[in-house]
Amino acid sequence: APAPAAPVAAAAAAPSPGVLTRAAEMLAKLIEPFAVQLGKLPRSVHQTAGWIAVLTLFNAGAVWAYVMLKSAPAYDEPIGKQPTLVDEHGKPVVPVVGKEPPPPPKAEAKDDHGGKKDDGHGGGAAKKDDHKAAKKDDGHGGGH
Repeated sequence: APAPAAPVAAAAAAPSPGVLTRAAEMLAKLIEPFAVQLGKLPRSVHQTAGWIAVLTLFNAGAVWAYVMLKSAPAYDEPIGKQPTLVDEHGKPVVPVVGKEPPPPPKAEAKDDHGGKKDDGHGGGAAKKDDHKAAKKDDGHGGGH
């Protein structure tokens, strides 16, 4: 008959506590003072706290579901050549996508004689101030 196996020490046979178990123990230590204080309050306060917790979890779940189930946004086609994988010869491994970029903006508009076009907003040296003759100094300051 085979020899009986030696008994295994209890500490060696028990699995070590996981990260979640340790986190739950730390959380329980943090919450314990609040639980003791809540235990001293009437039953209606317990039910209210539970209702608030359930409502908060429901709202969080609804927001999570909305974000996860919402359709992905439609993106415009990229403009210009996009980064891609290349082989050892520098040729694209996957097709390059993207439409041609728009042309650069045109140079400033000029009139028929090659000068700057007058947009009618003044600013040129030819503009004169017709109000100077109408102004008078009545000694009250302010210049008006």
